[in-house]
Amino acid sequence: MGYEVRERPLGGGPHYVLAQGQHPRGGVLANPVKGARPNWLTYVRVKDPAALASRAQALGGRVLMAPRPDARGGSLALIADPSGAVLALQRYPFETSKSATAP
Repeated sequence: MGYEVRERPLGGGPHYVLAQGQHPRGGVLANPVKGARPNWLTYVRVKDPAALASRAQALGGRVLMAPRPDARGGSLALIADPSGAVLALQRYPFETSKSATAP
């Protein structure tokens, strides 16, 4: 099955979504960190990104960005493991908090 590229506006510039049917499979946007090299960011679908970010911190990781209202309605957290590898924790769909069905 083919993919379609869709543009979605985000604060700070355009965000391009690679979709398969109605399902987003990947995205491309400008790196918001000046001087940072381009990289891939893995997203994990979760019910409560804030709770899992706190748990990651308790286990030795770092919270790089706690959920906040201006970043996808508070549904997104960025964490790093003790070696510095970064991971996004996302409640999805992020439009509502009641529709999450992930662990």
